[in-house]
Amino acid sequence: KFEQVSTANILGVTFRQDLKWNDHIDNVTAKAAKRLYLLRDLGRAEVSCNDLVLFYCSAIRSVLEYSSKPSSIPAEDLERIQKCATRIILPDYKYRDALKMANINAL
Repeated sequence: KFEQVSTANILGVTFRQDLKWNDHIDNVTAKAAKRLYLLRDLGRAEVSCNDLVLFYCSAIRSVLEYSSKPSSIPAEDLERIQKCATRIILPDYKYRDALKMANINAL
């Protein structure tokens, strides 16, 4: 038997009737993935590394930070988005080294 779960979106946070965060994480990762596409296009246009970091922090990281405030939200899905961004910004570096080079904290 399939049971319908109602959701509500309040100030960018998706709440489910059963109090699980699955829909919220799905919405946030989809929003961030769309912006990752823009970051990739900027990288292909040979925008400077500093400008790519600035775009990432203002357009993508801010979405991830806002969504990660509830302590029960698993950070793995959000960290995966950040890993993709560091591969775009600094493709020759491993994840932890790229974070240090770009002066970005882990989520």
